[in-house]
Amino acid sequence: MKKMRLLSSFIGLLIALILFTGCGKKSVEDKLYGIWEISALLSNADIKKFSKESMPDGLEIEIAIKGMLTYHRGGKYNSNSTMTMRIKTVEGEIALKVLAIDAGEWSLHNDGKELVATSIDGTITPLDELTENILAQSPALGALMKPVKGLTSTSQILSISDKLMEVQEKGTNITFIASKKH
Repeated sequence: MKKMRLLSSFIGLLIALILFTGCGKKSVEDKLYGIWEISALLSNADIKKFSKESMPDGLEIEIAIKGMLTYHRGGKYNSNSTMTMRIKTVEGEIALKVLAIDAGEWSLHNDGKELVATSIDGTITPLDELTENILAQSPALGALMKPVKGLTSTSQILSISDKLMEVQEKGTNITFIASKKH
């Protein structure tokens, strides 16, 4: 009788251990929830790769992005980031600085390997007088700096843990690394 109780207790403990161990693994979706700090530096070579038009000789552009991106339960996200675009020519260099605020919806596809985000609302605000003046004088550049409502982007999730995420945006093949804040 004692052996049966001992065996029964052992089996119960084993089942509980299996269930507990299985429940301890987080899904990609669970890892995604929270606040992520993002940063990226797009070199002139990166920009040439995804630019639809060739860049004139003597023109170099670099873009630095730094900000926060929050994934909420229910498939919503919001982000705010600063973007600095350095434009170098033979005549000199200028830096355009903007604040981008965006909100939208996200979903996972392909067994959690792809992250699809669709912008619902957003603003881009110049952060200095130089940027404001240049955007006002150049309608084409100003149009590029407007958020596109309804724009959908797809990123391949290269890796994700409780603290780090690496994604590669499809179309541009730009890789972003994010570290979790909360």
